[in-house]
Amino acid sequence: MRKDNRWHLKGTGNLLDSLLIEWKYFNIIDKDIQGFFSYFEANPKNILNFERTSVNARVFYKGKNYGEINLLKHSNKKFSDKTAKAFFNKRDRIEVINKDKYQIFGENKQLKWDLVFRRLAKPVQKKYFLEKKQYIVWRAEMPIAKVNGAIELKKENKRIKVDSFGYSDGNWGRWIFPSHMWFWMNYSKSFSNKKDLFFVASELYNDDKRNIIIKTGNKKIEFDNFDIEKVIRKKKKIDIPIKTRIYAKKGNCRLEVETEEINSDLIFIKTPLFFPNFYLVNQIAKINGYLKLNNKLTKIDGKVMLEYTTK
Repeated sequence: MRKDNRWHLKGTGNLLDSLLIEWKYFNIIDKDIQGFFSYFEANPKNILNFERTSVNARVFYKGKNYGEINLLKHSNKKFSDKTAKAFFNKRDRIEVINKDKYQIFGENKQLKWDLVFRRLAKPVQKKYFLEKKQYIVWRAEMPIAKVNGAIELKKENKRIKVDSFGYSDGNWGRWIFPSHMWFWMNYSKSFSNKKDLFFVASELYNDDKRNIIIKTGNKKIEFDNFDIEKVIRKKKKIDIPIKTRIYAKKGNCRLEVETEEINSDLIFIKTPLFFPNFYLVNQIAKINGYLKLNNKLTKIDGKVMLEYTTK
């Protein structure tokens, strides 16, 4: 399955290729700095002239938010159909050092980054079938990663050394992007006894699909549903979750966690043609809870990254 982390943008040569979408996502969660970096391509054949290419970066540091979406010109981009390597321009690119180590580069008006992600856990993958030949594949390529490098806050002329843990995934498929709003959360923790813990919870609102994948050591557990509750505040008339509670039970496995907002970033996403615009909410939060497996409790705490979409 390792080859599945390549780019999947060749298409089949028909009008449905206009619905091709793919992005590679990376995040870091450290004591002092958290952030994510996303490399995005939609409609690579530029059918009906609405191709979208972008690099989105957001960093949370000492209570402030930094970053923006760069909408890029299409002429120089190159995507490998064998690996995750991608060239958007000289500033924004993904390099594959080896099968377990990637280096990402990027720059916008507020940020500049150069980060190496080294895999600490094996990939997991899930495919969602939607209506009318649409589908989404999500793949956590690095459920847990060791991250080293640097992030520069350009306006403050501050360079921050990064030596932390992180996460990387890829999403690809064929779907009408704004029509499938989502919730997503990822948590990972590395232990010295190699019993690493990782979980991702996701929901597709419009499709009534909820899923949790947990990996602890060599054991993988998947939930096809879970209960979720949110406590909401308003920001610019948009719902922002202050707290999110998740509960899931399956056989001898139970997961129960609650997150509390530390900081949120609200991004307006303008879509082409007749598609509805929407907001992307990225949030860093405190998390507390537990995983109970075979009557053994594992504490879940620390910080977690969440993502919501809303119209």
